[in-house]
This record gives sequence, C-alpha cells and structure tokens, in this order.
Amino acid sequence: MQLSKCKCNSNCIIKSIPNDCLLQSLGVCEGLHTSVFSKMPLGGPVLIKVGKRKVALGKEIADKIIIEEVH
Repeated sequence: MQLSKCKCNSNCIIKSIPNDCLLQSLGVCEGLHTSVFSKMPLGGPVLIKVGKRKVALGKEIADKIIIEEVH
C-alpha cells in the first residue's frame, strides 16, 4: 500500500522507498516502524513520526513509499 493511502494514526512498516538522499537524511528508510500522524486534504503533505520527530512528506513522495500496516 502507498503511504499516502494509509489512515491517520495507523502503525506501519516502510517496505520500499524511492532512491532519494533527502529521505535518508530525514531518517526515512526501509524497515522503519512509523505511524501516520496526519494527512492534509486535497493532496497536501503527509505527516509521519520518525523516532521522536515528525516529518512532513509531499504527496508525490508519499505515493512512492510502499508500506505494510501493522495491527
């Protein structure tokens, strides 16, 4: 599933990310356990938790990140 399709407050594991140095510098990597904190309407950014920080990702990038929901 795409990260942009994940529901708010859902826990997930990142399975695949695009090859982007910016994502790596933000701490977003494959195998990361994260949660979707909020999603802005109309194609706005997706806010995820990375450790103790929150990181905003544009919808275009969030569409390319593949996740698996964890229950």
